[in-house]
Amino acid sequence: MAPQSSNRFRTPIIANQLGITYPGLRILWILQFEKEITITSLSKIGLWDISTTHRIVANLRKLDLVDTNKSKEDNRIRLVSLTQDGWKVIDSVYALAFQMQLNPDLPCAIEKAMQKFNNGDFSKFIQIGLYLCTEMISEDYVNWVYNAMNTLIKKID
Repeated sequence: MAPQSSNRFRTPIIANQLGITYPGLRILWILQFEKEITITSLSKIGLWDISTTHRIVANLRKLDLVDTNKSKEDNRIRLVSLTQDGWKVIDSVYALAFQMQLNPDLPCAIEKAMQKFNNGDFSKFIQIGLYLCTEMISEDYVNWVYNAMNTLIKKID
């Protein structure tokens, strides 16, 4: 088993500290990048079945972390958004993640690995990764991750 300091285990630990489930935290994380989103879109981005997404959203509503409202265009469609308490949880995630700090050796290891590639090889590696994600997951998911990443980069700058 990997050490607890690995990034793979940090997110569930943070969710647990905040009193929510890891899937619930993932939904809150997605919602910080979306003003409102349909359950269907949320399930595609979160890589869940729609019924699973409904259950997670229902639990988050009970905690007053998300709101669901009927779409103005179509009453059958429910739109999910963060509440003020949901935004507070997101702020807490950033604070907890900062306190936990990533393993300081990880950026060095990534940098060393990247130095082994010339620019052409690294570009091919990224292209292969994007192709595999697009084919195995979905183009919608890949586009969402790209847009979310750009939003985070703008916040950091």
